[in-house]
Parts: sequence; C-alpha cells; structure tokens
Amino acid sequence: MEQDWLHRIALSILEGVGPVTAKSLIGYCGGEEAVFKSTERSLLKIPGIGAKQAKSILSQNVLLKAEQIFKDSEKYGIELIYFRQDNYPYRLKYLSDSPILLYKKGKMDLNHKRMLSIVGTRNATEYGVSNLENWMKVLQSYGPYIISGLAYGIDIASHRMALKYNLPTACVLANGLDTLYPKLHMDTAKKMLENDGAWISEFPVGTELIRENFPRRNRIIAALCDALIVVETKRKGGSIISAEYANEYSKEVYALPGAVGSATSEGCNYLIKTHKAQLLDDIEDLIKDKDWQKYNQEKKKENHQTSLNLSTYDTETQTIINVLMTHKAIGIDKLVQICALESTKIASILLNLEFEGLVKVLPGKRYKINL
Repeated sequence: MEQDWLHRIALSILEGVGPVTAKSLIGYCGGEEAVFKSTERSLLKIPGIGAKQAKSILSQNVLLKAEQIFKDSEKYGIELIYFRQDNYPYRLKYLSDSPILLYKKGKMDLNHKRMLSIVGTRNATEYGVSNLENWMKVLQSYGPYIISGLAYGIDIASHRMALKYNLPTACVLANGLDTLYPKLHMDTAKKMLENDGAWISEFPVGTELIRENFPRRNRIIAALCDALIVVETKRKGGSIISAEYANEYSKEVYALPGAVGSATSEGCNYLIKTHKAQLLDDIEDLIKDKDWQKYNQEKKKENHQTSLNLSTYDTETQTIINVLMTHKAIGIDKLVQICALESTKIASILLNLEFEGLVKVLPGKRYKINL
C-alpha cells in the first residue's frame, strides 16, 4: 500500500506535469506504477510529454522525494486523498484540472451534501462583515459546510462566523499543511479542527507559500462548493479569479452589491453587471435556489431521494449521473469532455434518464439532475 502512495505522490509532484497530463499518463501507461517503469521512448509518444517531463519521470529523485512527503504527512497527521478513491470530493472528481492528490488535516467530510464557499477582500468593511453574520445566523438552520481561504478580511471573518454559529468550516491553503499562513490566524485554524472542520491543500508537506500558488488554491475553493459567494472585492484579485473558476465549473455564483464608487464593492458590482454572479442581498434567495430544507424538514426530502440507487445503473450511467450532480446544468459537449464517452452514447443515456424523470432538459440542449 505504501508503494502505491509513493507512485501517486510522485505523479503529483513531477516537474512540468499538471493534473491533466498526470491523468493522461496513467491512462496511456495503464497505471501509476507503470508510468515510472516506462521507457523514455514510450513516454515521448504521450501527448504533453517532452524531454523535460520524461527526464523527471525516469529520475529516482522523484520517488525519494515522494517517500519523504509520505513520511512527513504521517508525522503531521495529514490524510492523503487520491482522485480514484471514493472519499475524494465528488464535486472535484469530474473536473479535468482537478488535482490528482489532496492533503487534508481534520475530520470534515468533503462530500457533505451542502458546501458553500465564501471569498472576498482582505480589507473587509463593517458592511461586508455585518451582512456575513446575518447570513450565518440564517444558514445555521440549514447546515452547510463553509469553505474559504484563511486570508485576512472576509476569509477569516467567514471562518469565525461559521464557528460562532456552529457550522463546520475548512480552509484551502496555498502551501503545505505543515505550515499555516497567516500565523496570526492559528488559533482560529485550530478551533476549526476541533469543530469537525479541516485544512486542505493540493500542495505537499514542505511546500512554501509563493504568489503563483494562490490561483491554484482559488480554483479548489471554487470547485469544492455548490455555490460561491463574493462578499466584497476590488475589480481585480483572488476573489474575481475564484468567481471565474466557479463559472467555468458551472457553480452558482452570488455577489453582495455595494455602493457605486466603493473600492471594496467594485468587483462585486462588476460580477453582477456582467451576469457572472447573481445579486445577493438576502441569503434566503440562495437557499431557495439550492432548494435547501431546514433540519426539521430534511427527513421528508431525504425519503424522496432514497429512491435513487446508483448501484442499479451501469458504470457509464453512474459517471454521467455523478457529473450532472456536480453541475447546475451542462451540455453534451462538456459531458463528452469530462466523461470520455462518445456523444451518441451520452445522448442515449440522457434520453433514458429523461424518461425515468431523473434528468431534465433545459433550453439550449443543456441537462440538469432532477432530484
């Protein structure tokens, strides 16, 4: 088992090899271990693999480094989650650029039925924070897990408000989980772990914080959720990047509107104006859009959904259902890209699911799960 993890870790740290190429390598070579037993000649035939990448794969140094990462992860109590495991977040699983390996510290179930990401400026105002607290008061009756980035401003306010109203919360970091940034937020981060939250990263132990890691961190924040809220932000910055990723991943995006001319609301107003986010002045709008039920109404909702038993479907149909469950709506072309199935096969499966009432067809030949 440890040997399996060494190859998985090694794949995730190969120089010049991102998640998309790593998954391609596994497919072409027939498995993780087979990648590292390939010849240079066979590697160079794989799309996306050049001399630099082949050299990195064939070097023994990458396996030695992977072994050290594995030992250090055990030392710090960090869980490794591989993209082929059942506990890998299903909201990420079918995204082409999802990391092949995640590092997690804490008890949080990353496949919880309600995940809400909140991002915003590092220079939060009373307007943003007060709205955030009002939302959390309402959300505590619906039990979403709160995801953010532990940064100054709206991020840390989101984590602290979640803790205040007994909502598990997780931070996604742009460095290894053996260190925490900013250190000033260590007390809050520890309380998150004590309250069934988590620290999450795609970067292995020993990875230092660098500017280039933040966009990668932002895409995980966007991908992990069912909906993303931008509270306050300037026209450019990490929150806008998160919103762009969320739109790319077909997530619901909401933004708190602000006064014209306000620097901290400029980005939110832009997202709303360009239809990249829905205006959010009342959290009940989001709750209604997501069809969330309060705890005392949840049992009735669950009883309705228990009729869906994925084990009764073949593997290809299960894959399509899982993808549909992670998108608000999606077209056949995108399904072909994600599921690696022929369009005619997907169309046939969708038609059958439509007859069953499990799938709803939207204008523009887009499809959504009908639960």
